[in-house]
Amino acid sequence: MTNDKQLKSRRGTYSLPHLMRWGERTAWPEPTPRPLVGPDTKIAAIGSCFAERITEYLSARGLHTTFHPAGLQYNTFAIRQEFEHLFGTSGYSDDDVVLGDDGVWEHLFRKAFRSKESKETVLAMARAADVLARRAYAEADVVVITLGLTEIWQRESDGLVAVELPPAPSYRSGGWTFRDARVSENIANLERTLELLQANTKATVLMTVSPVPLAATFRDEDIIVANCESKSRLRAALADFLLDHPDVLTFHSYELVAQWQGQGTFFEDDGRHINPQGVAFIMNEFLRMFGRGAMKAEFVPFGSVAMPDQTAARRLSRLKSKVARKVRRLKGLEG
Repeated sequence: MTNDKQLKSRRGTYSLPHLMRWGERTAWPEPTPRPLVGPDTKIAAIGSCFAERITEYLSARGLHTTFHPAGLQYNTFAIRQEFEHLFGTSGYSDDDVVLGDDGVWEHLFRKAFRSKESKETVLAMARAADVLARRAYAEADVVVITLGLTEIWQRESDGLVAVELPPAPSYRSGGWTFRDARVSENIANLERTLELLQANTKATVLMTVSPVPLAATFRDEDIIVANCESKSRLRAALADFLLDHPDVLTFHSYELVAQWQGQGTFFEDDGRHINPQGVAFIMNEFLRMFGRGAMKAEFVPFGSVAMPDQTAARRLSRLKSKVARKVRRLKGLEG
Protein backbone atom coordinates (compact mmCIF):
# COMPACT_ATOMS: atom_id res chain seq x y z
CA MET A 1 0.00 0.00 0.00
CA THR A 2 1.43 3.29 -1.08
CA ASN A 3 1.74 6.31 1.22
CA ASP A 4 1.85 8.74 -1.69
CA LYS A 5 -0.02 12.02 -1.38
CA GLN A 6 -2.68 12.90 -3.92
CA LEU A 7 -2.65 16.30 -5.56
CA LYS A 8 -5.56 17.36 -7.71
CA SER A 9 -5.10 20.44 -9.84
CA ARG A 10 -6.27 21.96 -13.09
CA ARG A 11 -3.29 20.26 -14.74
CA GLY A 12 -4.37 16.84 -13.59
CA THR A 13 -4.08 14.44 -10.66
CA TYR A 14 -0.69 13.52 -9.23
CA SER A 15 0.52 10.82 -6.86
CA LEU A 16 3.50 12.25 -4.98
CA PRO A 17 5.84 10.73 -2.35
CA HIS A 18 5.63 13.90 -0.27
CA LEU A 19 3.34 16.91 -0.26
CA MET A 20 2.85 19.65 2.31
CA ARG A 21 1.08 22.87 1.46
CA TRP A 22 1.98 26.22 3.04
CA GLY A 23 -1.51 26.37 4.45
CA GLU A 24 -0.85 23.13 6.34
CA ARG A 25 2.07 24.57 8.31
CA THR A 26 2.07 24.77 12.09
CA ALA A 27 3.74 27.44 14.24
CA TRP A 28 6.98 25.40 14.19
CA PRO A 29 8.53 22.80 11.85
CA GLU A 30 7.44 19.30 12.80
CA PRO A 31 10.62 17.21 13.23
CA THR A 32 11.23 13.67 12.05
CA PRO A 33 12.53 11.81 15.13
CA ARG A 34 16.17 10.71 14.95
CA PRO A 35 17.12 8.97 18.24
CA LEU A 36 20.67 10.25 18.60
CA VAL A 37 21.14 11.81 22.02
CA GLY A 38 20.76 9.76 25.20
CA PRO A 39 21.80 10.29 28.82
CA ASP A 40 25.25 8.82 28.12
CA THR A 41 25.93 10.76 24.90
CA LYS A 42 29.05 12.94 24.79
CA ILE A 43 28.60 16.15 22.79
CA ALA A 44 31.29 18.61 21.67
CA ALA A 45 30.19 21.92 20.17
CA ILE A 46 31.90 24.65 18.18
CA GLY A 47 30.72 27.80 16.45
CA SER A 48 28.92 31.05 17.18
CA CYS A 49 27.40 32.31 20.42
CA PHE A 50 24.32 30.15 19.91
CA ALA A 51 26.57 27.07 20.07
CA GLU A 52 27.53 28.21 23.55
CA ARG A 53 23.87 28.52 24.52
CA ILE A 54 23.28 25.00 23.17
CA THR A 55 26.10 23.75 25.39
CA GLU A 56 24.69 25.51 28.46
CA TYR A 57 21.20 24.11 27.97
CA LEU A 58 22.22 20.52 27.27
CA SER A 59 24.67 20.57 30.18
CA ALA A 60 21.84 21.71 32.44
CA ARG A 61 19.80 18.75 31.21
CA GLY A 62 22.56 16.46 32.46
CA LEU A 63 24.31 15.74 29.18
CA HIS A 64 28.11 15.61 28.95
CA THR A 65 28.60 18.64 26.70
CA THR A 66 31.80 20.57 25.92
CA PHE A 67 32.19 23.91 24.13
CA HIS A 68 35.45 24.59 22.31
CA PRO A 69 37.83 26.11 24.90
CA ALA A 70 39.24 28.52 22.28
CA GLY A 71 35.94 30.39 22.39
CA LEU A 72 33.50 31.54 19.74
CA GLN A 73 34.06 30.86 16.04
CA TYR A 74 31.51 32.77 13.97
CA ASN A 75 32.42 31.81 10.40
CA THR A 76 33.18 28.58 8.54
CA PHE A 77 36.79 29.66 7.93
CA ALA A 78 37.51 30.01 11.64
CA ILE A 79 35.87 26.64 12.35
CA ARG A 80 37.92 24.93 9.64
CA GLN A 81 41.10 26.60 10.92
CA GLU A 82 40.49 25.29 14.43
CA PHE A 83 40.23 21.69 13.25
CA GLU A 84 43.23 22.12 10.95
CA HIS A 85 45.15 23.40 13.96
CA LEU A 86 43.98 20.52 16.18
CA PHE A 87 44.16 17.67 13.67
CA GLY A 88 45.72 18.91 10.45
CA THR A 89 49.14 19.91 9.18
CA SER A 90 48.64 23.65 9.47
CA GLY A 91 48.19 25.79 12.56
CA TYR A 92 48.79 29.10 14.21
CA SER A 93 52.09 30.87 14.83
CA ASP A 94 53.41 32.25 18.11
CA ASP A 95 53.40 35.62 16.34
CA ASP A 96 49.60 35.41 16.19
CA VAL A 97 49.57 36.58 19.81
CA VAL A 98 49.74 40.39 19.84
CA LEU A 99 49.59 43.22 22.37
CA GLY A 100 46.30 45.10 22.25
CA ASP A 101 45.61 48.77 22.85
CA ASP A 102 44.36 47.92 26.34
CA GLY A 103 47.73 46.40 27.30
CA VAL A 104 46.35 42.86 27.13
CA TRP A 105 48.04 40.12 25.09
CA GLU A 106 45.52 38.43 22.81
CA HIS A 107 45.35 35.82 20.09
CA LEU A 108 44.44 37.04 16.62
CA PHE A 109 42.34 33.99 15.82
CA ARG A 110 41.25 32.64 19.21
CA LYS A 111 39.40 35.32 21.16
CA ALA A 112 39.18 33.36 24.44
CA PHE A 113 42.92 33.63 24.99
CA ARG A 114 43.86 36.95 26.61
CA SER A 115 46.23 37.87 29.43
CA LYS A 116 47.75 40.97 30.98
CA GLU A 117 50.77 38.95 32.09
CA SER A 118 52.71 38.05 28.97
CA LYS A 119 52.66 36.59 25.49
CA GLU A 120 53.93 33.29 26.90
CA THR A 121 50.95 33.13 29.24
CA VAL A 122 48.56 33.31 26.29
CA LEU A 123 50.54 30.68 24.38
CA ALA A 124 50.47 28.39 27.42
CA MET A 125 46.71 28.86 27.68
CA ALA A 126 46.34 27.96 24.01
CA ARG A 127 48.49 24.82 24.31
CA ALA A 128 46.56 23.63 27.36
CA ALA A 129 43.25 24.27 25.59
CA ASP A 130 44.44 22.30 22.55
CA VAL A 131 44.87 19.22 24.73
CA LEU A 132 41.36 19.61 26.16
CA ALA A 133 39.82 20.26 22.74
CA ARG A 134 41.46 17.29 21.03
CA ARG A 135 40.26 15.02 23.81
CA ALA A 136 36.72 16.43 23.74
CA TYR A 137 36.28 15.97 19.99
CA ALA A 138 38.06 12.61 19.86
CA GLU A 139 35.79 11.23 22.60
CA ALA A 140 32.58 12.87 21.37
CA ASP A 141 29.63 10.87 20.11
CA VAL A 142 28.17 13.98 18.48
CA VAL A 143 29.87 17.14 17.24
CA VAL A 144 27.51 20.11 16.90
CA ILE A 145 28.64 22.92 14.57
CA THR A 146 26.77 26.22 14.56
CA LEU A 147 27.34 28.55 11.61
CA GLY A 148 27.03 32.26 12.33
CA LEU A 149 27.93 34.63 9.48
CA THR A 150 29.75 35.14 6.18
CA GLU A 151 31.44 38.55 6.62
CA ILE A 152 35.15 37.90 7.14
CA TRP A 153 38.46 39.69 7.78
CA GLN A 154 41.19 37.73 5.98
CA ARG A 155 44.92 38.14 6.49
CA GLU A 156 46.56 38.71 3.14
CA SER A 157 49.88 37.05 3.99
CA ASP A 158 48.50 33.54 4.53
CA GLY A 159 44.71 33.63 4.05
CA LEU A 160 43.84 33.00 7.70
CA VAL A 161 40.53 34.52 8.77
CA ALA A 162 39.90 36.31 12.07
CA VAL A 163 36.98 35.33 14.28
CA GLU A 164 35.77 38.94 14.15
CA LEU A 165 37.29 42.40 13.55
CA PRO A 166 41.07 41.93 14.15
CA PRO A 167 42.63 43.51 17.26
CA ALA A 168 43.16 47.23 16.73
CA PRO A 169 47.00 47.28 16.47
CA SER A 170 46.99 44.51 13.89
CA TYR A 171 44.13 46.14 12.00
CA ARG A 172 45.92 49.51 11.85
CA SER A 173 49.11 47.89 10.57
CA GLY A 174 47.22 46.75 7.48
CA GLY A 175 47.37 43.48 5.61
CA TRP A 176 43.73 42.55 6.16
CA THR A 177 41.00 42.28 3.52
CA PHE A 178 37.32 42.52 4.41
CA ARG A 179 34.81 40.69 2.23
CA ASP A 180 31.65 38.58 2.23
CA ALA A 181 32.41 34.89 1.67
CA ARG A 182 30.69 33.14 -1.21
CA VAL A 183 28.49 30.05 -0.95
CA SER A 184 31.15 27.96 -2.70
CA GLU A 185 33.82 28.99 -0.18
CA ASN A 186 31.61 28.06 2.75
CA ILE A 187 30.88 24.67 1.18
CA ALA A 188 34.63 24.07 0.74
CA ASN A 189 35.19 24.92 4.42
CA LEU A 190 32.46 22.50 5.49
CA GLU A 191 33.99 19.78 3.30
CA ARG A 192 37.40 20.23 4.87
CA THR A 193 35.93 20.36 8.38
CA LEU A 194 34.05 17.10 7.82
CA GLU A 195 37.15 15.46 6.34
CA LEU A 196 39.16 16.31 9.46
CA LEU A 197 36.43 15.18 11.85
CA GLN A 198 35.91 11.88 10.05
CA ALA A 199 39.64 11.19 10.06
CA ASN A 200 40.13 11.98 13.75
CA THR A 201 36.84 11.24 15.52
CA LYS A 202 34.03 8.71 15.43
CA ALA A 203 31.39 11.34 16.07
CA THR A 204 28.16 11.96 14.23
CA VAL A 205 28.33 15.49 12.84
CA LEU A 206 25.31 17.78 13.24
CA MET A 207 25.22 21.27 11.72
CA THR A 208 22.87 24.17 12.22
CA VAL A 209 22.70 27.86 11.25
CA SER A 210 22.55 30.22 14.21
CA PRO A 211 19.33 32.26 14.51
CA VAL A 212 21.24 35.18 16.07
CA PRO A 213 21.50 38.15 13.62
CA LEU A 214 24.67 40.09 12.89
CA ALA A 215 25.78 42.43 15.66
CA ALA A 216 27.12 44.81 13.00
CA THR A 217 27.90 44.86 9.31
CA PHE A 218 31.04 46.29 7.71
CA ARG A 219 29.46 46.34 4.27
CA ASP A 220 27.94 49.49 2.77
CA GLU A 221 24.50 48.01 3.28
CA ASP A 222 21.62 48.23 5.72
CA ILE A 223 22.22 45.63 8.46
CA ILE A 224 18.82 43.97 7.92
CA VAL A 225 19.69 43.34 4.27
CA ALA A 226 23.26 42.33 5.13
CA ASN A 227 22.03 39.86 7.75
CA CYS A 228 19.53 38.32 5.31
CA GLU A 229 22.25 37.86 2.69
CA SER A 230 24.67 36.39 5.23
CA LYS A 231 22.20 33.87 6.66
CA SER A 232 20.93 33.01 3.16
CA ARG A 233 24.44 32.19 1.95
CA LEU A 234 25.09 30.02 4.98
CA ARG A 235 21.78 28.20 4.69
CA ALA A 236 22.29 27.64 0.95
CA ALA A 237 25.83 26.37 1.54
CA LEU A 238 24.62 23.96 4.22
CA ALA A 239 21.76 22.72 2.02
CA ASP A 240 24.06 21.95 -0.92
CA PHE A 241 26.65 20.39 1.41
CA LEU A 242 24.03 18.08 2.93
CA LEU A 243 23.02 16.82 -0.52
CA ASP A 244 26.49 15.29 -0.85
CA HIS A 245 26.69 14.12 2.78
CA PRO A 246 23.46 12.44 3.88
CA ASP A 247 25.29 11.07 6.94
CA VAL A 248 25.63 14.63 8.31
CA LEU A 249 22.59 15.74 10.30
CA THR A 250 21.05 19.18 10.57
CA PHE A 251 18.68 20.93 12.94
CA HIS A 252 16.39 23.84 12.11
CA SER A 253 17.50 26.40 14.74
CA TYR A 254 17.50 29.25 12.23
CA GLU A 255 14.18 28.31 10.66
CA LEU A 256 12.42 28.11 14.02
CA VAL A 257 13.25 31.75 14.68
CA ALA A 258 13.25 33.24 11.18
CA GLN A 259 9.98 31.58 10.13
CA TRP A 260 8.28 31.54 13.53
CA GLN A 261 4.49 31.50 13.13
CA GLY A 262 3.53 31.40 16.81
CA GLN A 263 2.99 33.93 19.54
CA GLY A 264 5.76 35.39 21.66
CA THR A 265 9.25 36.42 20.71
CA PHE A 266 12.55 34.56 20.72
CA PHE A 267 14.60 37.69 21.33
CA GLU A 268 15.93 39.64 24.28
CA ASP A 269 15.18 43.36 24.46
CA ASP A 270 18.18 43.99 22.21
CA GLY A 271 16.25 42.29 19.39
CA ARG A 272 19.22 40.06 18.66
CA HIS A 273 20.16 37.53 21.35
CA ILE A 274 17.81 34.61 21.99
CA ASN A 275 16.01 34.91 25.31
CA PRO A 276 15.81 32.05 27.85
CA GLN A 277 12.32 31.04 26.75
CA GLY A 278 13.50 30.93 23.13
CA VAL A 279 16.56 28.82 23.96
CA ALA A 280 14.45 26.43 26.04
CA PHE A 281 11.87 26.01 23.27
CA ILE A 282 14.48 25.49 20.54
CA MET A 283 16.45 22.95 22.57
CA ASN A 284 13.30 21.11 23.64
CA GLU A 285 12.53 20.78 19.92
CA PHE A 286 16.11 19.55 19.43
CA LEU A 287 15.56 16.81 22.02
CA ARG A 288 12.14 16.04 20.55
CA MET A 289 13.91 15.34 17.26
CA PHE A 290 17.18 13.77 18.44
CA GLY A 291 16.54 12.59 22.01
CA ARG A 292 16.38 8.91 22.92
CA GLY A 293 15.52 7.19 26.16
CA ALA A 294 15.39 9.60 29.08
CA MET A 295 16.47 12.44 26.77
CA LYS A 296 13.44 12.10 24.49
CA ALA A 297 11.29 15.24 24.87
CA GLU A 298 7.60 15.72 24.28
CA PHE A 299 6.24 18.86 22.67
CA VAL A 300 5.87 21.77 25.10
CA PRO A 301 4.41 25.09 23.88
CA PHE A 302 6.58 28.17 23.60
CA GLY A 303 6.90 29.85 26.99
CA SER A 304 6.07 26.67 28.94
CA VAL A 305 9.35 24.75 28.70
CA ALA A 306 11.05 24.33 32.07
CA MET A 307 14.14 26.54 32.33
CA PRO A 308 16.04 25.35 35.43
CA ASP A 309 19.25 27.08 34.39
CA GLN A 310 18.21 29.98 32.20
CA THR A 311 17.92 32.93 34.59
CA ALA A 312 20.49 35.69 34.24
CA ALA A 313 21.77 35.07 37.78
CA ARG A 314 22.28 31.36 37.15
CA ARG A 315 24.01 32.02 33.82
CA LEU A 316 26.34 34.54 35.48
CA SER A 317 27.08 32.08 38.28
CA ARG A 318 27.88 29.31 35.79
CA LEU A 319 30.09 31.67 33.80
CA LYS A 320 32.09 32.66 36.89
CA SER A 321 32.45 29.01 37.88
CA LYS A 322 33.52 28.04 34.37
CA VAL A 323 36.13 30.80 34.23
CA ALA A 324 37.48 29.84 37.65
CA ARG A 325 37.77 26.18 36.66
CA LYS A 326 39.46 27.12 33.40
CA VAL A 327 42.01 29.32 35.18
CA ARG A 328 42.82 26.58 37.70
CA ARG A 329 43.09 23.97 34.96
CA LEU A 330 45.37 26.07 32.79
CA LYS A 331 47.58 26.79 35.80
CA GLY A 332 47.92 23.07 36.40
CA LEU A 333 45.89 23.00 39.59
CA GLU A 334 43.33 20.59 38.13
CA GLY A 335 43.71 17.47 36.07
